[in-house]
Amino acid sequence: MRTWLRKDTQLSDQFEPAHKAALERLERAGRVIDGLSDNSREAQIKAASDEFHAARDQASASPSFASASKGIFSVTGINAVTYTAATPAASGLLPKLYDAIQQIATNRKRQADTIVMHPRRAAWMASNLSSTVPLFQLGNLMQAAGEQAGGFTVTLGGLNVVLDPNLPTNGGAGTNEDAIAVVRASDIYFWEGPLQPRVYPDVLSATLQCRLQVYAYSALGSERFPKAISKISGTGCSAPVF
Repeated sequence: MRTWLRKDTQLSDQFEPAHKAALERLERAGRVIDGLSDNSREAQIKAASDEFHAARDQASASPSFASASKGIFSVTGINAVTYTAATPAASGLLPKLYDAIQQIATNRKRQADTIVMHPRRAAWMASNLSSTVPLFQLGNLMQAAGEQAGGFTVTLGGLNVVLDPNLPTNGGAGTNEDAIAVVRASDIYFWEGPLQPRVYPDVLSATLQCRLQVYAYSALGSERFPKAISKISGTGCSAPVF
């Protein structure tokens, strides 16, 4: 059984994923130290750490709770680009991505450097074919606007594409859209303290269980330059069909 303990302060966000574990299972897994085996404690803390990073990542885009930090999609005044299409295609999304890029250059007066999208969107874009090609050559790419590797789009328009499976996929009226972020990453500051593990063998001792917990403090400076963020959304960003 897993529980989440979370607190907010005015200065930082605190995430505390906690796992409950049967003491017998922990003790029988290997050498026991302080009531917990090395192997089992490491596995449980690793699982809690993974949950922590996933939650922190989700909050960086669009937190689902009251937070001291605003996710980039929750910032007021960002550049908004809408892609509307009943039958989405990569060829239709591409101009919207370039629009998002130019809006940062125009409004922030600095160039974007990163595109962040859900893996399903990157794989869908990589799978699309087209009979048309860009008018201008991009590096050594003679007939393409970007590169793919491992089944995913990895560059687009000269910008690196970052895959983030923690981006929400329930946006829009149909609750099935995954928005795309184009950002000037150097304008967005993120601070995070060290991840701290803790073990509480007494809290659940009545049922022969113990609690393993990891926690850290973090803050996201997403509101410094709203125009350094572009969000692409709309029906064209609905769940892709392969």
